[in-house]
Amino acid sequence: MNAHTPPELFVPAPSATYRTFAYAIRGYNMGAIRDGWIVYAEPPARPPHDGLVDELCLAKEIAGKVYLRFLKRGRTPGRWDLLSVTGPAMLDVELEWATLVDWIKPHTLSKQQIASLENDFTDIADAT
Repeated sequence: MNAHTPPELFVPAPSATYRTFAYAIRGYNMGAIRDGWIVYAEPPARPPHDGLVDELCLAKEIAGKVYLRFLKRGRTPGRWDLLSVTGPAMLDVELEWATLVDWIKPHTLSKQQIASLENDFTDIADAT
């Protein structure tokens, strides 16, 4: 596996479609949502839209990092505020895309899966 190939994990969702993708959470900025849990979503909106305001979303900033956050309109047109439950807000972020979270599955990763996720890849959504 090279640095840009996401690891393959099979963790079925209860109501997945052929377009559903999964993203493994890394970190602890969303309160009860834990490191290693799996977030399921449909293909993202490019660019994000007002229907995502106040919703829990996966959001990819232009710089390439993907966050699990609540979205708000930013102070600058075309920019967004990303709100965390326990961490600081990220203000006026330029997003490439955002998508509503459909389902979150608590999941404990194996040591092999953790090692795969620590590789330098951008995001799983681009592989769909």
